[in-house]
Amino acid sequence: MTTSANKGALNVAVWIVQVLLAVGFGMAGVMKSTAPIADLSAKMPWVSAVPEALVRFIGVSELVGAVGLILPAATRIRPGLTALAAAGLVVVDGPRSRVSRHARGARAGCTRKRRARWAGCLRGVGPIQEAADRAAHVNRLPPGLIA
Repeated sequence: MTTSANKGALNVAVWIVQVLLAVGFGMAGVMKSTAPIADLSAKMPWVSAVPEALVRFIGVSELVGAVGLILPAATRIRPGLTALAAAGLVVVDGPRSRVSRHARGARAGCTRKRRARWAGCLRGVGPIQEAADRAAHVNRLPPGLIA
């Protein structure tokens, strides 16, 4: 059985994580929705691989998601919307991660091993991506088909 002290500590931990995620997504959203595309593509290679409208949409979605992570739970007005905001951020951010990985691999001089290492740093799937790249090499599949 959970004591009220444990519930209080868990509540504080959840709020800390929510605020950190909201700040991170909010900063990324402001950058993607306001910065010139040329500056963004220098920092994030995937930006040059997608239309500008998609980059702006992702930025605005991250801003709205950041507000949605905090506002409903803080005001206690429909706090279930916080979970929907988090799910929305996952839906918007997931495909961007895949495009990002393929855009990094398309750059000149980027080897398959280096691409797998970068994918591992940014997505936490280094060994998985490396195994997929090895399987693609062994089976003579085009790179990037697996993942």
